[in-house]
Amino acid sequence: MSLKSKAELQLTKNKLKDLDSEIEKLRRDINDKKQQLIQQEQTTSKLNGSIKQNHKSIAEKDQAIGDKEKNIYRLKKKTQELEKFKFVLDYKIKELKRDIAPREMEITRLKKETNDMD
Repeated sequence: MSLKSKAELQLTKNKLKDLDSEIEKLRRDINDKKQQLIQQEQTTSKLNGSIKQNHKSIAEKDQAIGDKEKNIYRLKKKTQELEKFKFVLDYKIKELKRDIAPREMEITRLKKETNDMD
């Protein structure tokens, strides 16, 4: 029996060594996975910060675009008003030129008469 017991003891010791080495391997795997998790969490944190910064930048640019669109609208209204004013002034200039033409003819006639008199 003693030989059988020694053989069983040796087998049990070998199994124990195998299990200890497997436990150690699993512990190393766990530590590696923890390190990977920490690195991924850091990367995720950096990316979330970048996302927040990009959202802020987008909001600022949207605000700037909105302000510029308002300015464009205001300038278009002003241009429209100026075009109306230009139209009125052009019309008045045409009227005045039309009124001046007969007077110029009369001035020319009077100049001719004064030249003839001289």
